[in-house]
Amino acid sequence: VSLGQQGRKFALNHFAYQKALNRYEALLTQITQKPHHNSLIEQKRDAFPHLVQVGVKERQ
Repeated sequence: VSLGQQGRKFALNHFAYQKALNRYEALLTQITQKPHHNSLIEQKRDAFPHLVQVGVKERQ
């Protein structure tokens, strides 16, 4: 394995990592910029209390 190949492999891995990191950060900002997201979940939970209880039972 030549140094050039290793360098290319590293660069590709680094590029893929950087892309994944950017996507993750974009998702994080999306989630944090949506304050209504949590209230939507709460609304659904209030609308379907029996589903929440079933979910809790399944987890235990």
